[in-house]
Amino acid sequence: MSILKDVRKTKKIVLPSYSDSEVILYQDAKTSDMLDITNIENNFETGLKMLQIFIKEWNFKDEAGKPVEINAKSLGILPLKDTNYLIEEINKTISFNESKKGQN
Repeated sequence: MSILKDVRKTKKIVLPSYSDSEVILYQDAKTSDMLDITNIENNFETGLKMLQIFIKEWNFKDEAGKPVEINAKSLGILPLKDTNYLIEEINKTISFNESKKGQN
């Protein structure tokens, strides 16, 4: 019997602008995640939503020491080079998963 559960793997990265950052990325998306972005017409909003889908967690805190939620507002604070780095890492993962499909 197979148990239906989230079986996605993760990987840890460090953002270029924050040497002490730890960002955990999912290495795949769930079908329900893709349904969440189908109605977004703006490419930038789609990109922000994709980042929210693929970032499982991070170690960013606010000035009061509370964890920062992963959302469009907090992602919007990141320097563009960090956002681009996240997108590159996600694209590498997606490309890797797509290339492995034919090897099964």
